[in-house]
Amino acid sequence: MRRLLTLLILTAFCLSSSAVEQKAEKETAGKQNVNKKQVFLLIRISDYAKEETYSIRTPEEWKEIEQELKLETKLFPQAITAAEKAWKNDDNYGKKPFPKNTVTKKTAKIIKQSSDPDQITTRLDDIEKRQREKENESSADRLKLTGPAAELSETKPPWDQEREERQKQKDEARNGMSNRARDLFATAMDKLKSEAGGTSLTSNLKDDSDLME
Repeated sequence: MRRLLTLLILTAFCLSSSAVEQKAEKETAGKQNVNKKQVFLLIRISDYAKEETYSIRTPEEWKEIEQELKLETKLFPQAITAAEKAWKNDDNYGKKPFPKNTVTKKTAKIIKQSSDPDQITTRLDDIEKRQREKENESSADRLKLTGPAAELSETKPPWDQEREERQKQKDEARNGMSNRARDLFATAMDKLKSEAGGTSLTSNLKDDSDLME
């Protein structure tokens, strides 16, 4: 009888201890969830023309972007082949060689990550400010041609002016070819990704404003 009583007491003690431990684990897990903060990533994406854009994303969205880029890398040769085929049927450029060297693979990189939204938005603002400053500098350089530099240009010999005009036309034609090649490539890539079950880099992502709420 004494042994049975002792066994019952030990069993009750064990059950009580187990309940206390489970409660403590739940409380600890709850505190961890409360203390866990959302992490934000500042992403830089370079497109087919090597033009860079910046965006604020979550770690989950970054994984989607990585998967998207892996798929594009895999499909890149097929997309080039499809773009070349479409190029040959183009009314304006079909007789010229396809400028595939003007099409580059998309890349993405994490510039900064933080759980503080202010740090991320401040960094993004700084980058966009520098981009605007560079654009303004380029615009200022072009505007200089309306001053004394323009008068000097008018005094150049006719053959110099003709050479500059020919070079300008060549540059415009080359840019037009490059843009058309990238457009055809992008169309081919989108089709291949759709067939493979992929998506575009931003089609299923939230706006930056939504992420910061």
